[in-house]
Amino acid sequence: MRYNVKIFGGIFFALLLIFIFIESPWTKKIRTPKKLKITDFKISEISKIEMKSKDKEFILVKKDNKWFLQVRDTIFLPTDSSRMDRTLKAFENLEGEVVGTNPKDFSLYQVDEENGLFIKAYNEKGKKLVDLIVGKMGPDFSSNYLRINGRNEIVLIEKYIRGDFPMYKGTWIDKRITNFKGEDVTKVIYNFGDNFVILKKDGKYYFENDTTKLDSIRTVGYIRMIGNLYAMDIIDTISPKDAGFFEPQGVIEIHLKDGSYNSIIFGNLGNEVYYVTNKNKKYVYTLTKSYVETAIKKKRDYFLGKEEAPSIIEPWKKKKFKK
Repeated sequence: MRYNVKIFGGIFFALLLIFIFIESPWTKKIRTPKKLKITDFKISEISKIEMKSKDKEFILVKKDNKWFLQVRDTIFLPTDSSRMDRTLKAFENLEGEVVGTNPKDFSLYQVDEENGLFIKAYNEKGKKLVDLIVGKMGPDFSSNYLRINGRNEIVLIEKYIRGDFPMYKGTWIDKRITNFKGEDVTKVIYNFGDNFVILKKDGKYYFENDTTKLDSIRTVGYIRMIGNLYAMDIIDTISPKDAGFFEPQGVIEIHLKDGSYNSIIFGNLGNEVYYVTNKNKKYVYTLTKSYVETAIKKKRDYFLGKEEAPSIIEPWKKKKFKK
């Protein structure tokens, strides 16, 4: 009997030691993954962002509280504001768990020179705020592996930020040629093949010096379309003169009720694209030839409902249907 008591007592004592060992603060500290805070600044402090992958490099700079994509030393293209907002927010409260410190694992998590996305951010005085190497997606779609450049800790953060730093020019630039409301338009001076002037009176549209009322659905639809023109691209390798803006093929002038106006200028025809600009902007945009000549270039009869309305589908918006 005493022998059994000793055995059970020994087992109980051993289990007690194991419990104490497992639940002790010291042991818990060993088991708990190390947390690492990566960013500790306000995103409003950022005035420059550098991004570099294996074969591409982009620089974003803030000038007069506006963000631009720096193409060369003296060329700055406007950025899409919503795109920039998402990118800047990616820097907020970055912290995560250290999942490794062995340099041999850098390639596994893609936080190495070959596969990583290098991201640096600076304040207006040129001080480096952060220097990261962003790697592959984490175990789920909302996490990411990264490493502070020059350090060995591989960190898993609970948000996927690599997608907030796309390495494509087209995703950064603001391609809006026009941005006005159709209901604010009071006058359209059209000079693109045909020549006429559209006036708005008492909510209805007429040709200048003509009492014939225009087809309201077509006219309103057309004005709304040209009030929200998006380009295919911004071309920074051609001058306004070479783009044909000094001797344009067409001009559409839009007057607004606040007294301002937009002048949409159609220059030379390039490789299946028109070079286009707005007098309120200094950039050379492109629109596809098919879109300009089918949707934008109209004859007087179109607005009277005497010309068939074409079906417009931009090439990049076409859907492929399976047979």
